Amino acid sequence: MTRLDGVEQTRGRLAGPPLTPRTAVIWSVLRAELERRADDELTVLDVGGGTGGFAVPLARAGHRVTVVDASPDALAALTRRAAEAGVADRVRALQGDGDALAGLVGPASADLVLCHSVLEVVDDPRRWWRPWPPRCARAARRAFWSPGRPPPCSAGR
Repeated sequence: MTRLDGVEQTRGRLAGPPLTPRTAVIWSVLRAELERRADDELTVLDVGGGTGGFAVPLARAGHRVTVVDASPDALAALTRRAAEAGVADRVRALQGDGDALAGLVGPASADLVLCHSVLEVVDDPRRWWRPWPPRCARAARRAFWSPGRPPPCSAGR
């Protein structure tokens, strides 16, 4: 049995609302990476980042975050949420799908790549994955989370 004590609520600079178990696990892994790179201002790419559940706390912690999401409503909420948190200058919202990433984000443009709960809604993970490797080249870490579907890098290129 996995214990989630201490990760149910994001604390400190990354404070946010109570978390689901899935999000708590992601935050625990993400916090470990942020602690490992505590002296760095990271450039984060959050694909499918929606309303900014990861982006806004990361921006509050001093990082620059680009959120790519297909939903204009989610991106509007993200923009509003970032402004209310005082981090609008650190959060960039781009409308688009992951398979259109090549036209949205430059090569080697991220130190950290997040993509959570996206693969389960993608019809063809291999096609969706094609534009990713050049965008992730600089990223020391990539975090993919998708229940019931393997990450695209293990699905082949």
